[in-house]
Amino acid sequence: MRMALFLLTGVLLMAASGAEKKPFELQKRELPNGLKVIVAQKPGLPIFQAILAVKSGALYEEKPGAAYLTARLLDKGTETRTAQEIADEIEGLGGSLGVSANRYTIQASVSLLSDYAEKGMEILSDVVLHPTFPQEEV
Repeated sequence: MRMALFLLTGVLLMAASGAEKKPFELQKRELPNGLKVIVAQKPGLPIFQAILAVKSGALYEEKPGAAYLTARLLDKGTETRTAQEIADEIEGLGGSLGVSANRYTIQASVSLLSDYAEKGMEILSDVVLHPTFPQEEV
């Protein structure tokens, strides 16, 4: 089974009350490694959100519960950060990190101010590329 990866990144599409509604800019690209990137920007809104969605949800699992367990453990530690360090870093930036699983995908996301986008992407990348799946969390 070929897994498809999607990375949605850009500015969170929210309109402040009373703010003039302007359309957002949407760009779609496919990287040489097959990663599909969708960037949505709304000029003037200083919020960044990135969502990584992997086509690997409950519909595709061989062992029931594997997608949920994988998602649940992603933010419980990496090779370089404990779960507490991940939480402290994200909270220190005023952001949030989320992981979830559904029927079709496992997702990991980060939301924070645009000024901290690079640091947020570093943490999100660490969580999805270097999870330790600690036995005590299972």
